[in-house]
Order: sequence, then C-alpha cells, then structure tokens
Amino acid sequence: MKISQFFVLFVLLFIQKIFGQGFYYENISTPDKSIDFLYGFYTSTLEGIERKDGSIYTVAQIALINKSKEDFKWNDYKVYVLLKNGDLFYNYKTEAKDEASDYACIFNLKSGATVKKWVCFDK
Repeated sequence: MKISQFFVLFVLLFIQKIFGQGFYYENISTPDKSIDFLYGFYTSTLEGIERKDGSIYTVAQIALINKSKEDFKWNDYKVYVLLKNGDLFYNYKTEAKDEASDYACIFNLKSGATVKKWVCFDK
C-alpha cells in the first residue's frame, strides 16, 4: 500500500473524533516497520488568519515522531479534512524552502526524532 493511501485511510478513520479533543495521534507503519511513525494533530491550534486581500486561511499544528530505525523523508504529504457537510479538502504546499521552517512541506524526519510543523488550509 502506498504511503499516500495510508494518509487517506488514517484521516478518514480519525476525522470524526478530531474536533472533540485537544490532541489526536495515530500510528502509521508498514508491516516491516521500515515506515513507523506517530502522526499527531493539535486541534486546539486551529486558527483562521486573514490575508491582506481579506480572504482567510486556516493553520493547524501537527507533530511527527519517527519510531523507525530509518530516517523518513516527508515529501509534501497531504493532511485531508472531511467536514460535516461532506467537503473533503487538504493542506496546500507553502513557499517555505528551508526544512527547518515551521511551515516546511518537505523535510527529513530522523530516526527517533520528533518534529512539529504547521499545515495551512484554504478553508
């Protein structure tokens, strides 16, 4: 199963619970544990931010904990959100180029490391 399919399955499993808790996490791994990490979502960090043109986007903080013995390359994987009205959408890629940036969409997750990042949504 491709890693992108893991994320879609993961999001669909937890999205109904996510807004009632301050933090939600899920273990994502392959059978051989070559990919093995915890993905956490801080629901209390959801915030709408107004742009200069008056439009609004939403940010939320995620946490990733790599439990694998191997480093993992996070390569702009998407966080899907399903609203009660049935709308399904995902975060967009930011312009952050430095992987140390809090908004980076491409970065290396070292074995045993924890990384916190912000994801942005147009809704």
